[in-house]
Amino acid sequence: MSALGDVALTVPTIQSVLNSDNDIKIFMLSKSFHSPLFNDDRITFIEADLYNKHKGIFGLNRLVKEILSSYKIDIVVDLHNVIRTKIIRKLFAFRAVKSVYLKKDRARINKIINKQESLLELNHITSRYLEVFNQVISRSKLINSKWLSYNSDNLLNNIDFKKKTIGIAPFSAHRSKQWGFDKVSSLIKQELDYNFILFGGGEDEINKLSILENQHVNCTSIAGKFSLSDELSIMDKLDLMISMDSANMHLATLVGIPVISIWGSTHSYLGYSPLNNEKNIIEISVNDLKCRPCSIYGKLSNTKLEKCGHLCMENISVENVIRKIKEVFKSLPN
Repeated sequence: MSALGDVALTVPTIQSVLNSDNDIKIFMLSKSFHSPLFNDDRITFIEADLYNKHKGIFGLNRLVKEILSSYKIDIVVDLHNVIRTKIIRKLFAFRAVKSVYLKKDRARINKIINKQESLLELNHITSRYLEVFNQVISRSKLINSKWLSYNSDNLLNNIDFKKKTIGIAPFSAHRSKQWGFDKVSSLIKQELDYNFILFGGGEDEINKLSILENQHVNCTSIAGKFSLSDELSIMDKLDLMISMDSANMHLATLVGIPVISIWGSTHSYLGYSPLNNEKNIIEISVNDLKCRPCSIYGKLSNTKLEKCGHLCMENISVENVIRKIKEVFKSLPN
């Protein structure tokens, strides 16, 4: 029931579980928007209409009744563990269906944020999701591969994909996780040898990306123009994605393209780094900026934290990112 990025991170885990046992079938319960992430024949997607039909306790009870009237469920695996999903677990328990759930590590993360504990690399959330599954199935390992394939016909006829093509997702839910519009524009202006495709959503982001598109001949915005499955198809054709700590970072890893991620107030060690792309992370060292990380998810509650968040991104230059682009392309097979 979580945000897109968190739901995207369940995909490697679920594919690993399916890979470990041919007899397992998964019924994925989430918001309808997330359905393109689960296009496997062994996954049945169940839509939760949380703001209408399945709103509130009575709506959730209706949802559970609908599921059990249509499918045989042996166990519920709760990878979110919030009030709504706790209620769903209880409703299944009343009908003799057991459940297991993710135990969140918020206390330890808060201690790291508040500098009561040293920053150490925590287990990745995909591994922690897998630990929940491993309570009820034979132990499986996380597979590292291309987890989603959306290689459809070219949806952007105006772009020559024979030329190196880079996606940029410059936005995030919180400003402290955004590198800066001027820096993105400067990067595009300096790197004319590449195509750039801009990703975003919502009226404000669409308008801002439209400005960039009009300013640069090598730049195309797809914000607000395609469905999630179509955006995944476009990502699948990219040579590289540049993203903030956001959903697009994880979506790009799912389709198996290299990802350069830019981190500000949050930190890649807290369990949400881009899988298989840890070497392409750009962030200011904690030794150089001791206030980092100053947030778990990017929300800053006071002026001191906002100053830290600003410095985290301000100190990452356009040249830093250009060097990383060239480094990534140099490492790729011809």
